[in-house]
This record gives sequence, C-alpha cells and structure tokens, in this order.
Amino acid sequence: MEQNTKAYLAGVLIIAAVSVLALLSMEALKNAYIAWLIWGAPAIGAFATASMAKNKKMLLAVTLAVPAAVIFGLENYLWQILGMGSDFPGFKGFLIVVGYSFIGSLVMCCAGGAVGAHNYRIEKTR
Repeated sequence: MEQNTKAYLAGVLIIAAVSVLALLSMEALKNAYIAWLIWGAPAIGAFATASMAKNKKMLLAVTLAVPAAVIFGLENYLWQILGMGSDFPGFKGFLIVVGYSFIGSLVMCCAGGAVGAHNYRIEKTR
C-alpha cells in the first residue's frame, strides 16, 4: 500500500478511535468536558496524516473532513439507537449532524494539517 494511503487511513482510524473513546469516557465519567475531544479528533487525525504522508500533505489532511463528518453522524445515529439522548434523532438527524460537523471538521483538519505539514518542513531542513 502506498504511503499516502496508509497515512490517510491512519488519520481516519485516529478520528474514529478518539471519537469513540471520548463518547464512552463521557458516558462512564458523566463529564461533558470530554466532548471537546470529539471536536479535536479531526485536528489530531489531520496532524498525523500530514506528518506521515509523503506528498500532498494538506490535500490529504483537508479531505479528512468528509470521513470525520460521517463518523460524527454515525456516532449520533448509534447513540440514539442505543437509547441515549440525542438532539437530532433518526436518519434526518444523521444528515443534519454530518452537515454541521463538516464545517467544524474542515476548520480543524486545516489547522491540524497545517501544523503537521509545517512540522515536517522544519524537521526536513535540519
């Protein structure tokens, strides 16, 4: 598998893992502040993708916003199916969450990707 593909898949897996762990921790600890990790997950995944990719670092990092938004929508849908409270229930709620979270994910992926690509450039010039 090509290095860029591995980097992209790693970013998606990081977003999914951080989001799921944050949701489970939030439910177990009854602490709403852990939800901020969910919004930080795209930045973490984009940073890892931009750091690991061989080229087209920012393009790969920014396009992570799409799977991040879908992951957030799926989490909302599954959360509702499991009987937990959800502001946007059902499939229509899934689409609403995907639409809203895409914008936030895009911003966070740009920030994480920029830091990851810049970090690589600094290490490369040393």
